[in-house]
Amino acid sequence: MKNEKQKSILKKEKRILLLGIGSTENPIKPVNENCHRPLLTKYSTIPVQATRKFSTGDKHAIKSALHTLKEDYLKSAFVLNAMSNPYLKKDELRLLLYFYTQLFNSSGLFSTISQFKESGERVKFDYSANYGREGWLEVGKEGTMRYENFFLEEETIYVLDRMQDFQCNFTSSTIVTSIKRLHDFGYITVTEINLANTYEGRKVHNRTGTRARLRHIRLSEELQKKDISNRWIKPTKSTKLKN
Repeated sequence: MKNEKQKSILKKEKRILLLGIGSTENPIKPVNENCHRPLLTKYSTIPVQATRKFSTGDKHAIKSALHTLKEDYLKSAFVLNAMSNPYLKKDELRLLLYFYTQLFNSSGLFSTISQFKESGERVKFDYSANYGREGWLEVGKEGTMRYENFFLEEETIYVLDRMQDFQCNFTSSTIVTSIKRLHDFGYITVTEINLANTYEGRKVHNRTGTRARLRHIRLSEELQKKDISNRWIKPTKSTKLKN
């Protein structure tokens, strides 16, 4: 019975792969900004709220009630929220400020692998051969507020290489971890570009179990409008980070 179910899932995945990952027929479904933010709820005094899934024991059932806070209309709110966070490592703060300068009023596609070998030879992963259609990647359904399209060859940003200019000691693995932490703090919203995060693929695939080399990232709208710099819980000896 289990084998039959697995065969059925594989058959559906093959059909969906033929549609493409991030194509017009099967665009990427962007992650909702009001999603589970475990580090924000753990390390701040911002109220939390339970969703309808709370009774099921779902770990994503508790969400930050950040959207209920009043807007402060401070142009520097996002930077204040970043600089005041005692739980960010030095390189994570630099990465976050880089995203802020790159993504103000926009979003972007970021690769977490390097363009260069140790020898210095330049090698590029051919994203257009793996994602989208005819070199274009589509995020969101056309005609909706979240719809965007990206020309992969020109608009993919190799963030690992960019951060070397900021003297950050990231590897492919550690930059992925840091990007996830920034997402979990609510500063950015990250959508991994893979089959699981397409409109069709999410019906048959586990969203959290697929590796991604490419990520769609946008800044938090809430943290650009609301000052939470005085809402961080004071670190203890056990929670204080070492840079």
